[in-house]
Amino acid sequence: MQTRALVRLKTLLRAQARAAAGEGRLAAGSGQALVALILCGLAADRLEPWSYAWLSLSLSALLLLGPLLGEAAWPLRQLAHEDWLRSLPARPIELRLARHLAYVRGVLQLALYALVPAALLAPGPTWPAGVGLLGLGLVQALVLATALGALQGLLAGRLEALLVGLQALLLMAVFGTLLALPPTLAWLSTLSSPGQLPAAAVAWPSGALVALCYGSGGAVPDPSALALAGAGALGLLAVSVALPAPAAPALGAGPGPFSRLLEPLAGLLGRVWVRPGERPAYDLVRRALPREREVALRALPLLALPLVFAWVALGKPPGAERDGLLALLLFAPGFYLPVLQIHVAASQSHAARHLLETAPIARPALERGAQKALVATYLLPTSLALGLLAAALADAHTALTLGPLGFLAALLCLRLLYPRTVAGLPLSLPIERIGAGEALAGPLIAAGVLLSLLALGARFALDGTLPTLGALLALLALERWTDRPRPSG
Repeated sequence: MQTRALVRLKTLLRAQARAAAGEGRLAAGSGQALVALILCGLAADRLEPWSYAWLSLSLSALLLLGPLLGEAAWPLRQLAHEDWLRSLPARPIELRLARHLAYVRGVLQLALYALVPAALLAPGPTWPAGVGLLGLGLVQALVLATALGALQGLLAGRLEALLVGLQALLLMAVFGTLLALPPTLAWLSTLSSPGQLPAAAVAWPSGALVALCYGSGGAVPDPSALALAGAGALGLLAVSVALPAPAAPALGAGPGPFSRLLEPLAGLLGRVWVRPGERPAYDLVRRALPREREVALRALPLLALPLVFAWVALGKPPGAERDGLLALLLFAPGFYLPVLQIHVAASQSHAARHLLETAPIARPALERGAQKALVATYLLPTSLALGLLAAALADAHTALTLGPLGFLAALLCLRLLYPRTVAGLPLSLPIERIGAGEALAGPLIAAGVLLSLLALGARFALDGTLPTLGALLALLALERWTDRPRPSG
């Protein structure tokens, strides 16, 4: 017969899961499954079981750390349902334990997106090799979840900028893994045992688990070592329950030094480019959107994507391949715009949306003001920074020729994709209602294909000043045409 404490814990676990699901904190992992399927499919026939395990576990950790630093940690925070949860007849320790169990369950579910393809493709005996690798991946996910949850609890939400920077580095690491896969596979194929892994790789959880469970060089992980690792992970979880919960997420306290540096540029655009009817939405989105934590933790790390092109271009000798990468670098800001745009409608203060709904401003003017705020806050500063980077990597002529074309092309993509990505008025919806998953697939593919073709065409097809000037004037004309006032429908 179940004890009252166990019944209360089960009830709290269901309540906590409903609260976390209502907040929409755990992102869908179909993209992680696709990345894992591609990489593991390429590596399965070329590596030994232990080196394949190290590579797949490292990839799983990289894919999991981004959400763990961002939205996946929010079930540990004070949710919108916190008052309801505290009103339930339960002791504080039971409430905290239920909170952590709901968090761990969601993290393990997210980890399975990358682990299941890796386990299905694992070399060696199909059943024990795949199941063993799956067990190692879940142990690793549990260790990472408890360690980062405890870290965020100790920091109490005071270093959000650090989390954004770490997510950007992780995103670069994922893209770097994709680009560096052939030499990585060649290097791993030369190693004969886990003992030959560098010390830095063994210090990483993936390397430590492989060294512990594949130390004998077998095709499957040692069951006793796997059980020991699982017991250690559960011990970490027990310790983390006693640590303080992370602080509730809050809006940014104020503009940072970079925002203050860009304020004159934003003010100039507001005077010469933004119409009077667009100015309220322009000022609101420009000042409020950067303070939204969801934008910081979900969208801003994607600004690291252009740096991948720069990093790859640095390793190429002068020639057509390097020129093509630099062209992609200057057109890259438009690649992440759909992800940034979809968060325009999200806000922690969405309950105040009546201020926009009842404002005597037509909806097209609100949308154009929000679009121009995105340009002033993100697109134009990023394009200027990448232009300087391209000038340093190549020459000023390339940056001055392709930079304006890349900026205008990204601006046109923003205008065309805005109605297909933004689900409502600016800052008017809770995060779970913006439709981030399937709503992004089409716009991301369209933006990536279109901008890549334009970048390569601008670099290799526009030969001379007159063709380049003609393309620039054509893009300017399209910008003016898409910016024309439209009656509200």
